[in-house]
Amino acid sequence: MKVTLDQIKASPTTLRYHEAGDALASRLHEAKVAGDDFRFPKGLDADLQHYRAGLDVIFEGRIGGSVEGTCARCLESYTFPVAQDLRVLLAPRSSAGEGEGDDDLGLGFFDGEEIDVTALVVEHAILGLPTVPLCSDNCRGLCPHCGNNMNVRPCTCDVETSARAGGLAALASLKVMNERGGR
Repeated sequence: MKVTLDQIKASPTTLRYHEAGDALASRLHEAKVAGDDFRFPKGLDADLQHYRAGLDVIFEGRIGGSVEGTCARCLESYTFPVAQDLRVLLAPRSSAGEGEGDDDLGLGFFDGEEIDVTALVVEHAILGLPTVPLCSDNCRGLCPHCGNNMNVRPCTCDVETSARAGGLAALASLKVMNERGGR
């Protein structure tokens, strides 16, 4: 969704809309941030207000909806709610000094005569996502030897035999010598 600058007045104006899942997906994959771990199949609802303060534009409100994630431990899909407050001050890029606002999440810049609200919604939705997606805190994950999902059924691997046969087992037969050639 884009809002033209002439639509933004000094008094707060409500902007309620639904951001479609496909619009969010394309933006999410654009930046390669969380693009493979999270999806917004039903989109997000935005309940925002926008207004001007001189040349600056302020957007504030809340976004929310459901997110589909892929668990980092068991690789199963799961759904969870996301709700994130949004408050952004946008200044005209022409008024910015060099490096100004680079490290301030609440300050951004706009160019031209319209503002891309979708970009703001995606950015703040990403901020509301977990760093490590987990279907539950108690997720037992996959067996490192056979790949069995241990949340579904217990693993039948013989841990002692599997440990010797896997990964670094080849190092068990190495003979270490000291600097004089002895053991």
